[in-house]
Parts: sequence; C-alpha cells; structure tokens
Amino acid sequence: MEAQRTQIEELEDELQVTEDAKLRLEVNMQALKAQIERDLQNKEEQGEEGKRALLRQVLHAFFVMRRLMNCYFRLRKILKYLDANGWIQQGWMQSVKISGFRTDREANV
Repeated sequence: MEAQRTQIEELEDELQVTEDAKLRLEVNMQALKAQIERDLQNKEEQGEEGKRALLRQVLHAFFVMRRLMNCYFRLRKILKYLDANGWIQQGWMQSVKISGFRTDREANV
C-alpha cells in the first residue's frame, strides 16, 4: 500500500510538473504570437510609409518638371518674339542650339 501511495504521489508530482510546463508553453506561445503580430503590423506600417514617401518624391519630381517645362515654353516664346522683331543676330540661334526651337528663318531654309 505504501509503495502505491508513493508511486501515486510521484505521478501527481510529475503531472503537476507537466501541467506547469504546459502552462509556460502556452504563455510563451501567446507572447510569441503577439510579437509576430506586432512585427507584421510594424512592417505593414513601414511599407505604407515607404509608399507615401515614394509618392511624395514622384509628385515633387512631377511638379519640378512641370515648372521647368513652363520656363522652357516661356523662353521659347520670348526667343520667337525677339527673333521675329530682329533683335537676335543671324547666327546666334545656331550657337545656342536650344532643342526644339526653330526660328522662322530656319524653318524657311
């Protein structure tokens, strides 16, 4: 009888140790799951932040390009006006070589 009680107590102790280990594992699993979810959330936020930064850069480049094109067309209009009124010397346009700009004299040649 005494041997059986001792064996039962040992088995109860082992069961308790096993249950404690199971609880620790469950807690660790929950903590790991929460950490993984936080990491995924952070990566998603960083991805969205990166997309927004890239979009800002693209928009900035677009507006800079638009301003440059407006300046180019204004300059082209001014040069055409100056050329039409004879304010530009004959060979000056060939030395400047502004792409896309042709004077009336060049167009007639």
